[in-house]
Amino acid sequence: MKYIDVVKGKWNKNIYYVENCIGQGSVGYVYKVVNKRGEKFALKSSEDLISLTKEYKMLNKFSYISAIPKAYELDDGYIQGKNIHFIIMEYIEGISLKKYLLNNISIKKTLSIILIITEIFQQIYDSGYIYWDIKLENILVDRINMSIRVIDFGGVSKIGQSIKEYTPTYNIHCWRDKPYYDDKSLIFSINMILISLLYNKEFNPLTNSIQDIIYKIKTSDFNDGIKKLLINGLIGDYNIEKYKYTVKKIIQKNMFSKSKYCSNWIDALYWGSIGMFIFFIIFTVKMYIFK
Repeated sequence: MKYIDVVKGKWNKNIYYVENCIGQGSVGYVYKVVNKRGEKFALKSSEDLISLTKEYKMLNKFSYISAIPKAYELDDGYIQGKNIHFIIMEYIEGISLKKYLLNNISIKKTLSIILIITEIFQQIYDSGYIYWDIKLENILVDRINMSIRVIDFGGVSKIGQSIKEYTPTYNIHCWRDKPYYDDKSLIFSINMILISLLYNKEFNPLTNSIQDIIYKIKTSDFNDGIKKLLINGLIGDYNIEKYKYTVKKIIQKNMFSKSKYCSNWIDALYWGSIGMFIFFIIFTVKMYIFK
């Protein structure tokens, strides 16, 4: 195979052969690389040493969470003619949630994925940190192990500290003048992920408001339980545990169809029409026989 570059670590002296660029983030690029033994890795490069070092520390800090890729080394080197800093990480054979959902998966499966995502971010939150840069591109579906993986830990910070890396669509601070800073802010981001998946659309705080999204939810064909989940997640009525409980309840009760009231009204109209038709036939036959 022809490689586009070769990276040799300045300090650890390890050599990696670059196959191709597989992603671009706010602080650098991610490449698929192999070592001399043919083992695959992800190499994340950046000119921002502070940001990359922070991410390397966060990856190691939360290495006990299976959804987070393992980080093996932090070093300096050259790639594409530039002097860069890089992290060598576990390579995940997967696709982003954004691409995965082009498969038109069911609402039940979508909610199951959201439940898994919530539990992953809760583990980070319970450790005193919050993952701010939640977005579809940072959540991968591992096609080999069929699991959810989370990447890009440059946006993780201690609860209460300033935020450096985030995506406006999924960040409460871009939607509200007076945002909240506890786990409700995390649920807002996760809930926005769910909204994007259900509507196959990412909403922009520059052109939309929370009220615009709420109106869209209220006028949709989703079950009342799902509508309530989405709206309450937007306005801050859920902490992590309450959100998880509600999602589980919807999954267990199979609350995925149109609203119950709407369904009952349609059923009543349908069967009422059938009954009227049968009555009309019987009445006509009797009139014909006894005429």
